[in-house]
Amino acid sequence: MEYEKSLKAQRDLFAVISTAEEKAKQEGKVEVALKAIEKGFDNKTIQELTGLSIQEIERLRKNAD
Repeated sequence: MEYEKSLKAQRDLFAVISTAEEKAKQEGKVEVALKAIEKGFDNKTIQELTGLSIQEIERLRKNAD
């Protein structure tokens, strides 16, 4: 029983860490996209650099104004 609890706790911790890592990656992509928007890059180039969708980039453009 203790082993199962320990295993569950480890899995839960791993899930939290994985989620945090993904959130940090996404935030990094958004930061790069915003800088590229400021520099006048087109949507296609920003998409290639960040992996963000055109819709996400358009949303960032609207919010950046």
